[in-house]
Amino acid sequence: MKVQFQKNKESKNIISFLRADKSSTWTKGDDFLVLHDLSHYTIETTLHYTTAFYGIIKSGIALQDFENKAIRDQMKLSNEAWYAETLANLLLIEYTQNPFENFNQVFKESLQKTNPDLPPLMIKETDLFKMRTLYKDLITEWNEVPDKKTMELIF
Repeated sequence: MKVQFQKNKESKNIISFLRADKSSTWTKGDDFLVLHDLSHYTIETTLHYTTAFYGIIKSGIALQDFENKAIRDQMKLSNEAWYAETLANLLLIEYTQNPFENFNQVFKESLQKTNPDLPPLMIKETDLFKMRTLYKDLITEWNEVPDKKTMELIF
């Protein structure tokens, strides 16, 4: 699946998902949404997730379904999806503030708040290093994209 981020400084950016079967879905979003989606990409590719956000989109779900609370509440999310959402938020917080002193402890506490029935997951230090590095690289790449141009990733 191709993922395209089109930069629009005068208005909202456009995020498009182009599937292998030629179907697509897209949305407009501010820079925060781009950073959040880049965080998901980082996590899901590093941890080889197939059923989290990008996997859900790849399977045919429209982005608008995530924006519709009634539809979203009916979605059966995998453990990967829960982990990825929590990790995406934590990675974004780290980028905008500072790295957590004990990432796995913060991750565990965050999971307990959002889904206490979810089995705990420890992120290996090597994976955490890869995620932090890739995320910074993707943000640097995004920041260098000229206005009205597109950054493309493959998932």
